[in-house]
Amino acid sequence: MISQNCSQLNAGCSLSFYSYDGHGSVRQLTDATASVTDTYTYDAFGTLIERTGSTDNNYLYAGEQFDPDLGFYYNRARYLDVGTGRFISQDSFEGGSGDPQSLHKYLYANDNPVDRTDPSGRASLVETVEVAALIGAVSGFTIGLIRTGTLSGAAKGAVFGALTGVGIALGVSGIGAGVAYISGGAISATAASTVVGGGIAAYSLGRDTLELLSATNRRDRIAAGVSMLFTVAGVSYGAYKYETLPNNAADTFGLPASKAQLGEYYSEVLALMRGERVVARQVTIETASTRVRVDLVTETLFGRLRLIESKFGPNASFTENQQIGYPELLQSGGIVRGANGTSAGLPDGSRIQPQEVLTDWWQ
Repeated sequence: MISQNCSQLNAGCSLSFYSYDGHGSVRQLTDATASVTDTYTYDAFGTLIERTGSTDNNYLYAGEQFDPDLGFYYNRARYLDVGTGRFISQDSFEGGSGDPQSLHKYLYANDNPVDRTDPSGRASLVETVEVAALIGAVSGFTIGLIRTGTLSGAAKGAVFGALTGVGIALGVSGIGAGVAYISGGAISATAASTVVGGGIAAYSLGRDTLELLSATNRRDRIAAGVSMLFTVAGVSYGAYKYETLPNNAADTFGLPASKAQLGEYYSEVLALMRGERVVARQVTIETASTRVRVDLVTETLFGRLRLIESKFGPNASFTENQQIGYPELLQSGGIVRGANGTSAGLPDGSRIQPQEVLTDWWQ
């Protein structure tokens, strides 16, 4: 991500690139030569306790925008005061009696900022993912058991249901935030997410209804009816369809063919949450002395292309070519080789300007 907008109208500016930690907080800014120009250190709740450098930058703790005039972080639905670790206004959600922490009207990330974030000012991201995964898993298990009549089919349905539930939840939230940003706040993220989620649910209900009416046996009719019930509860009928997962390597119901594919799926969901869309996959880039391949190319809300590498598992590491090529790509850019970049507007021979490859590490 570039911290300043450089154009002909601002020819004297310099480029700065964000470096994030696992929590999503900005830890460093680097220049075009990969030299560190600024560093940031925070406490658990986001108070900036140490800073070096003088680059103008307001995107700091958890990657959120700090408003220096107010002294608070903008988390869309509410402003966060990191000095107290609390939001400055009440949560519109009443809370649940089974979750005492949710009854507190001002808590940030359920009072656990080390493991959680609260990008919307409403529910912690981890909590949202957990609920979506649970609903998706139950839905997928039930439909898989009905359709196949086997525990194996039910287990596969549970896995795909959980993954798809998480993907939909994060995707809808990301789209909502993106719409809010593009509209300059004229459309709230909550309203946009509601519209997108409602569209997905309407499509799912329509498809279930069609299957219910055209089913030729009792098992299919029951499956369609059960799917409709779960859809009403917030789960898309596509939770059990393998085709809904990206990087589909087969036409059969089965788990992703490799850990790499599962990592790429997670990276696509994370990119969608940031408001980005995937425009190319497995793109080969020639650098000064080698060739490297990046898993994903995404387009940001600002129309910029981002290169993403996904690593899955505790033993994952950079290849020898990546160890050489990624720094060269950051230093002097590279040239696209092959046709995989065409969908991103990067046909064979296209020049890529110097940029960092964002790496997602999935354990």
